[in-house]
Amino acid sequence: MTDVTQIRFAPAVASMRDYLEPHLPWLEKVGIAFPLLPRWITYSLLSRNTKGWLYDRPDRGRTALEVLDEIYRGRYAPDLSPTCDVQKIAGRMLDWLSPNAFEHLVCELLQLEQPQIRWWHVGGSGDGGADGLAVNDKGCLVAALQCKWKDAGDANALASNLKERVSSKWGKDVRAYIATLYDALPESKNPDVIFLDRKRQRKYTIDNFVVGCCLLRCYCRTLQCPPPDWPL
Repeated sequence: MTDVTQIRFAPAVASMRDYLEPHLPWLEKVGIAFPLLPRWITYSLLSRNTKGWLYDRPDRGRTALEVLDEIYRGRYAPDLSPTCDVQKIAGRMLDWLSPNAFEHLVCELLQLEQPQIRWWHVGGSGDGGADGLAVNDKGCLVAALQCKWKDAGDANALASNLKERVSSKWGKDVRAYIATLYDALPESKNPDVIFLDRKRQRKYTIDNFVVGCCLLRCYCRTLQCPPPDWPL
């Protein structure tokens, strides 16, 4: 079974508005607030590289067709109640994390995992293409992070490119971290390259129990105070 719902924008339309305009009366009648739509759907709607396809949630928890059908029938009601269910947490990461929030969350989780160094989120010109950088207690650059919400492609090539750009910018050979939310990543065979997919990010959160829960509550509206029997 493919993970692509068979919904596609007509190739002849000039823009998203040209496609949506005939449906605007229906959209206004439905009245769904855009921030309540799952991020894995809005990413497909707005991203330049999806070519009009609406992809299903990669964990098979929801399909785009199911969500759109619920919206059409007036039954769409996203669950924002607190939860400590591990699978629901992973699903809500996909539902609510924007690309920018994802970058910030990964930086915070890396900081929890590595208290001996200092991580901070960066972005824009002059950052060597990194989304996060880390320095040791002597102020030396030791690691760089690049986040891909979806479509990481060849993660090893991405890591090599990140190391090369950072080295060119600062003259430092750093450890490279590649993080993805939508896609799964293999185990890295290079000790200076670390892959962080959704499963490993969830493990970081569990390993750093209390603070990790607070981060997920902040970024994903996921948890209240965790119970003592929460699965570790």
